[in-house]
Amino acid sequence: MKTKAWGLALILVFALSYASEPGHIQVISEPGVTVFLDGIFRGVTSEEMNGLVIEKVSPGPHVLKAVKEGGFNPRESTVTVMPGQVLSHEVGTFALKIRVTEKEDPKVQRFGSLSIQSSPVSLRISIPALPFSAEKSKETWTAEQIPVGTYEVLFTSNNATLKAEIGIYPNWLSDYQIDMGTMTVTDRQVYIAPENRMAEIEMILVKVPGGPPAGTYIGKYEVTQALYESVMNTNPSYFKGADLPVETVSWYDALVFCNRLSELCDLEPVYTIRATGAVMDKGKNGFRLPLEKEWERAGAAGTDATNCFSGASTYALQGLKKYAWYAANSKGTTHPVGSKLPNALAFHDMSGNVWEWCWEDSRGTSLTGDYRKSKGGSWSDEGEYNRVSKTHFFSPSYSSYSLGFRLARNAE
Repeated sequence: MKTKAWGLALILVFALSYASEPGHIQVISEPGVTVFLDGIFRGVTSEEMNGLVIEKVSPGPHVLKAVKEGGFNPRESTVTVMPGQVLSHEVGTFALKIRVTEKEDPKVQRFGSLSIQSSPVSLRISIPALPFSAEKSKETWTAEQIPVGTYEVLFTSNNATLKAEIGIYPNWLSDYQIDMGTMTVTDRQVYIAPENRMAEIEMILVKVPGGPPAGTYIGKYEVTQALYESVMNTNPSYFKGADLPVETVSWYDALVFCNRLSELCDLEPVYTIRATGAVMDKGKNGFRLPLEKEWERAGAAGTDATNCFSGASTYALQGLKKYAWYAANSKGTTHPVGSKLPNALAFHDMSGNVWEWCWEDSRGTSLTGDYRKSKGGSWSDEGEYNRVSKTHFFSPSYSSYSLGFRLARNAE
C-alpha cells in the first residue's frame, strides 16, 4: 500500500510540475513590430528571427498586442500557452487607421517642392506671381512649401533671361534642368510618399439639383490601394503602390468594399447584394458609389459644364495635362491620386487615372441591367474620353487595370 501511495504521489508531483512548466511564444511578423504580452513590453520583431521569441511564459491565456508605427491599427489577440510547448503565433496584416473628414469648404492650400539644376550653375530665379526671387549658386537649388499651381518662372544669367512655365503639384518634387546655353528646360516629376500614412477619406459636400436636400459627400480622391487593402486585406491591382488608385476591381467588389468600410466606421451598410444585382437602401448613412448625376456634379465643380474635362470651363482640351493622367502623359501606368491639379471644388482625378464605377446600370437602376456605368476616362484613353459627360459601360463582374472607383455618402 505504501509503494502504491508513493507512486501516486510521484505522479501527482510530476503532473503539478509539468502543469507549471513555462512555455514559449514564437511571434511571426514583419520586422520592426513592437510586441507586448499582458501589457508588458517584450521586444521588437527582427528579420533574423522571422519575428520574436518570448521565452518562459506561464501556461494559460495571455493577451498579445503587436504595434506597428506609421498610422497602423495595433493587432491584439488572446493566445493560450501550453506547458513546455512552443506556441507559434502569426500576427497577420496590419490595417491602416481610417479617418474620415467631411468638408463644406474644401479650399485648403496645398504645397509642393521645386528643384533646379542649371548650366551655368549660377543664375537668378524669379516667380513674379508669388512674388519670389532667389540667387542660385550651388549645383542643386531646392525650395519647399510652394503653393500648388502653374507659374511663369524667369531664369536670368549674364543678361540673358529664359521664361518657362513650371507646374507645382501636391506631394511632388518638380525637378527641372535649365540650360542657358541652348535656352531649354527639361522637367522631371518625382513623387514624395508621405512618411506617416493614414488611410484618410477626405470628402467634399456637393448639392445636386433634385438630389438629397442636405447634399452628398463625394470622395476628394479615388480610393487608394492603401485604403482598399486596409479594409479588404487584399490588393487586386495590376500597378502596385499604396497611393495609386485601386484598380482591377469589379462593380460587385466596390459594393462589398463600401459595406465593409461602413461597418468599420460604425455606419449602416447601404447595399444588399444578390446574385442578380444589388439593392441600395437610400435611408442608410454608410458609404456607397456615386450616382451618375452626383459624379458629374462633382466632376464639373458644381456647374453644368459636363462637356468639358474636370478643371476646365470650355470645350477645348488645352491644359488637360495639368489636371489628368491620360494616354498622352501617363507613360502607360496609373499615378498617385492627387498628383494633378484639382478642379474648382478641390476634386482630383475626376478626369483620367482610372475609370470610376457609378451605381446605375444602362437603364438607370442596378437590378436587372447587364452593364454598369463608369465615368472619367483613364490613363490609357485619349483626351476626348476625359470629358465629364463621357460614360463607359462594363459588366458588373468585369475588372480592368484602368477601372477603379471613389466613395460617396449621404450628408446628414
